[in-house]
Amino acid sequence: MYMEEALNKTQLGNWFEGITDFRGIGKEAKLVRNIVPIESWLNEEFYSGPSSYQIYPYWKQAIIKVFNSPERVNEVILGGSIGTGKGEPISTLVPTPEGPVRLGDLKVGDFVFNEEGKPTKVTGVYDRGRLTTYKVTFTDNSYLIVDGSHLWTLHRFNNGNLYEETFNTECMYNAMNTDGLFVKDKKTTKYSNYRLPIAKPIQYNKKDLKVHPYVLGALIADGTLGDKSRICWTKSKTDIVDEMRKHIVLRHNENDKNSLRYYIAKCDNEGLHDALDYYGILGKKSKDKYIHKDFLYSSIEDRKELLYGLMDGDGSVRHADRGVANAFYNTTSKELADNIVQLVTSLGGIVKRRDYKNYYSLTICTDFNPFKRSIWKKIMDESLKNRKKSNVI
Repeated sequence: MYMEEALNKTQLGNWFEGITDFRGIGKEAKLVRNIVPIESWLNEEFYSGPSSYQIYPYWKQAIIKVFNSPERVNEVILGGSIGTGKGEPISTLVPTPEGPVRLGDLKVGDFVFNEEGKPTKVTGVYDRGRLTTYKVTFTDNSYLIVDGSHLWTLHRFNNGNLYEETFNTECMYNAMNTDGLFVKDKKTTKYSNYRLPIAKPIQYNKKDLKVHPYVLGALIADGTLGDKSRICWTKSKTDIVDEMRKHIVLRHNENDKNSLRYYIAKCDNEGLHDALDYYGILGKKSKDKYIHKDFLYSSIEDRKELLYGLMDGDGSVRHADRGVANAFYNTTSKELADNIVQLVTSLGGIVKRRDYKNYYSLTICTDFNPFKRSIWKKIMDESLKNRKKSNVI
C-alpha cells in the first residue's frame, strides 16, 4: 500500500519541518515528490520529519498494519487505554508472583502486581525505543526512572481536605523548576503538599517454610548463630520468650536464674538446625546475616510474622512531633538491611535508610504495628492513631 504525497500544507503545520518544496497557494498547495511506501513515510526522516516528531515504534506497526489491509480504509483513529505504553527502562526489576523480573523480559500472559497488591495479567508489551527519562525521588530516598509521559495520581491536602490530581512526569518536572511544586522547601524545610499513595501489601503465595517466620526473625535479631554446634538466644522480656516457646523448645540455665541466655538444643527441636543450615544463616556472624528469599516471597501473614520477630528482637522506638513515634532497626549487615527494606515495602510500608561507617539504620513506617510482644507495642499503637500514611514526592 502506498501513501500519495498530496497533503494539505495547512494540515501539516510544522510536522514536516524542513520540507519547503511546495507549489501552489493555500489549500491547493501540494508536494511534488512521488508516492512512497508507507514504511518509508514512517521510518525515513525525509518524510516523517525530525526525530522530535517521529512516531513511536508500536504506533508505526499499527499504522502499517492498517495501510496494508486488503480492505479500503478512509479514516483511522488509533487509541490506547490509560497506562498503555508508559515507558520505564527495560532493566527495571518488576515484582511478580515468581520473584523480580526485568521489565524487558516480561511478555503477554505474565503476571505482575497492581496497586492493590493483587496479581494481574500483562495484556500488552510496547517497545518505546530510546526515550528521555527522569529520575523521580521520594522522601524515603527510593526512586523510579520513567519517561515523560508516565502518569502519577497524587494526593494533595488543602485546609484539611484531600484532593486527587494526575500529572505526567514531564509536567511535574516543569512545575518543579518554574513553580517550586513537588519539592521540599529548603528554607522552611516543609515538604510539598503532594503525596503519592502507597500500594497495598503484595499478595505472594504462601511457601512451605521449614522454620516459623517469627522464630527466624528473632534468631536473626538476637541469636548467636556463628557456632554451628549450638544455638544461643538472648532475651530478657518474658512475653517475647513466651512467644518463642509457642514454636520451639528453649532451655535455660537453672543454676543461673538471672541469665538472659537460652539454648536451643538439637534434640529438643527436630529439624530446626538442619532448616537453619538449609536457609544459610547457621554459622553466620552478625555482619553476615540475611533473610532467605523464601521468607521474603511468602504470604503477607508470614512476612508480618518475620517482621514481628525482627522488631521484637532488635527494634526500638523514637518519639517524634505531634504524638507520632517512629520504629527503628539497626544492623551491621548490609544484606540484612537490604532485605528488611524489601520486606517492609512489600508489606505496603516505607523505610528510610541511613548508612553509617559500621552499621545501617532503618526508620520503618507501616500502617500496622511492627511489634508483636515488645515493650514498644503500646507506644506504636498510640502513634498509629496519629499518623497519616503516605509518601511525599
